[in-house]
Amino acid sequence: NSQEVSMTILAPFMAPDPSVWLAEVVINHQAESSPRIIPICLMVASEFVRPEAAVLATACTRIKVFNTGELVKNTPYAALDFAGDCDTLNQFTNSAIYLSDASPVICRIDGNGDTLRFMSFSREFTGDDALRPLSTLTLDETGNPDYNYASSVFATADTAIGFMAEYYLPVGAGDCSFVIEKLSFFNMTSEAMPGVLVGEILDWDVPSDSGVDNGSGYDISRQLIYHFGAEYDQDDATEAVCPQESDDRFGGIAAGPGMSFKNAMTINNAAYIYQGGPYGDDAPLPPGPTYRLMKESDIFSVYQSQHPDSQYIDISTLVTFGEYDLIPGDTACVVKILAASRDGLLYLTDMIDIAHDFIADHPEIGCLGGGDCDVPGDANHDGINDIADMIYIVNYVFRKGPPPVYMAEGDANADGMVNIGDVVYLINYFMKGGPEPVCP
Repeated sequence: NSQEVSMTILAPFMAPDPSVWLAEVVINHQAESSPRIIPICLMVASEFVRPEAAVLATACTRIKVFNTGELVKNTPYAALDFAGDCDTLNQFTNSAIYLSDASPVICRIDGNGDTLRFMSFSREFTGDDALRPLSTLTLDETGNPDYNYASSVFATADTAIGFMAEYYLPVGAGDCSFVIEKLSFFNMTSEAMPGVLVGEILDWDVPSDSGVDNGSGYDISRQLIYHFGAEYDQDDATEAVCPQESDDRFGGIAAGPGMSFKNAMTINNAAYIYQGGPYGDDAPLPPGPTYRLMKESDIFSVYQSQHPDSQYIDISTLVTFGEYDLIPGDTACVVKILAASRDGLLYLTDMIDIAHDFIADHPEIGCLGGGDCDVPGDANHDGINDIADMIYIVNYVFRKGPPPVYMAEGDANADGMVNIGDVVYLINYFMKGGPEPVCP
C-alpha cells in the first residue's frame, strides 16, 4: 500500500537571509535498501530573485550587465562594441561584438575537493556551480552626471561567498570606450575560508577576418592583458567605404589604480572551454585544471601555438585577482577596467590611462569608497578616535550595521579593507598601547 506523508522543514533558528542549507530525510523500513536517504537543499530567502539584465551605454560603446555577475552573454550591439561602427555590415567581421561573455570565477578547496563557480558559457543560474542573484539591478541612483551606474548583489550557489558588483560608465565623449567595475566579495558563513581564489573569465571575440580567432598580449606596467583581431585582407565593398584593419581592433582588462592581478593568461578554448576537448564534460573550465592555473601562476602569460600557421585561434582570458583568506564578515575588493579599441594598441592603453585618471577624480569608485581621512580610525566620523569607533566597526562587520561614514577613516590599519582586522588594530591601540591608526 502507499502512504502519503507531508512534512514541514525548518531551517535553523536565525538562518541568514538568504542562505542555503543541506539536509536529509532518513526513511527506515523493511526493504533491503533501508534506510533510504533523501537529500534536501533548502533555500531560505524572503524574496527569490530571478536573473535580469540591462544594457548600459557611454557615448560610444555599450555593455549588457546581469544581476548574476555575468556580462554580455553573446548579445550583439551590447558587447563593448562601438556605436555607429560603419563596418558592422562587413561579412568578414562581426564588429557588433568585442566581448562575447564574462563572469567572476571563484575557486577553492573545501571538503569535497576542488570547487569552481562561475556564470558564463550558457550556465544556468540554478546549477550547483553557478552564481545566483540576491538582488535586482539598481540603475542610475547615484545622481552623478559624470557616469551611468548599475549595481547588483549575487552569491555562489551555496551562499558561502557573496558579491556586490558596481558598474561605472563615463558619459563624456573623450573617455567613452571603457567600463569600470568595482567588485566586492565577502564571506557569508560563520567559518573562516582560507585560500579563496577569485578572478574573471572573459571570452573576447575581437572582430577579426578569421571570425572569432584572436591573438593576445599584455602590458605589465598597466596590469593589462588583451586580445586583438587578425587581418587577412579578406574584405568586401564595405571596407572601401569604412577602412578598418582587423589587427587594429583590441579588447582587454586591466587592474584599477594601485592594484595588481595575481596572474593573467590567455587560454585555448578548444582545451578549456569546448566539451569536445581533452576535459570532456568537465568543460567549460574544468575545476581541477582551472584551480591549478589560478593557484600556481604568479605571472602574465599568453597562449603560444605550437604551429606557426595557428597564431590566431579562439581564446579566452583568465585573470586571478588574488588569493584571499576570508574570515566571517570579511570583505575584499578589486577595481577592474574593460576597454576596447578599433585604432590599435596605443588607443587601448590611452583608454586605460584615462580610466585611471577618471577613478582618481571619482574616489567613490575606489575600494575604500572615497571620502577624506581627517582622523584615521574615526569610523563614525565624529571628529575623535575612541572606543565608539571600534564598536561602530563591529556593528558594521558582524551585525549589518551602517558602513563607516568615510571608509578610508574606518580602515584603521590601512590595508585597503574595513574588517575585523581594524577592530583588532583598535583594541591593540586602545588597550595595549599599540600603534596609532593611520590613513590608507
